[in-house]
Amino acid sequence: MTQTASAGGWRPMPAVYPGPPRPGAVPGLVDPDGMPSGADRLYAVDLVPVPADGQAGAPPRPIALGARCELDEEYVRGSMAALGFRVEEFAVLSDGRRVVLDAGLGWGTSARVTLEELWRFMDAGRLEQEALGVVLPDDAEETGEQHRWPLLAERLTAFGVPVSADELRPLPYEVVLGEGLRARLAAVGHGDAASGAGSPPVTPDGDGGGAAGGGAG
Repeated sequence: MTQTASAGGWRPMPAVYPGPPRPGAVPGLVDPDGMPSGADRLYAVDLVPVPADGQAGAPPRPIALGARCELDEEYVRGSMAALGFRVEEFAVLSDGRRVVLDAGLGWGTSARVTLEELWRFMDAGRLEQEALGVVLPDDAEETGEQHRWPLLAERLTAFGVPVSADELRPLPYEVVLGEGLRARLAAVGHGDAASGAGSPPVTPDGDGGGAAGGGAG
């Protein structure tokens, strides 16, 4: 979630990291673009600005949710070019912590074209939509739900922030492209807001917990 300073200002937050990390995970205050990937990202924590009118000492509560998408790999094998992307869902808390709730998501795509040609069909809007497809619940078509609210609530509660699925539904949700992915888009001439040109003859490949157009429950 990208936030900027305003006339009211942002208050600095203390570096505190409560919550039960997964075995082997090392949560801490680090640059999110330099944090480990995979299972060790669960409950990893970094700090983001929060409004200055936050209640000091109040129990933390989730104020926003999101998914961060980053380039995982790109390669050519024979005549096939392939791209892999990883996605992690996170919650922003009222005390300034951003907590990773699921780091095992992602998708891949490939086509019998060059890497440069494959990247021509990628842009910020397309990648954001693919990421939203990855985080869909398995039963999205039946329920109409856009997110895995019960799972996200369960992960937050396990972290030490008791919350229900119903309390999460009204919160804003944003897809954020990682720094490396934004740089790669800029390098191929898309920038942050360019649009793709049609669709290549691609083959979606599942990666981690999801695949393009599907989710992980």
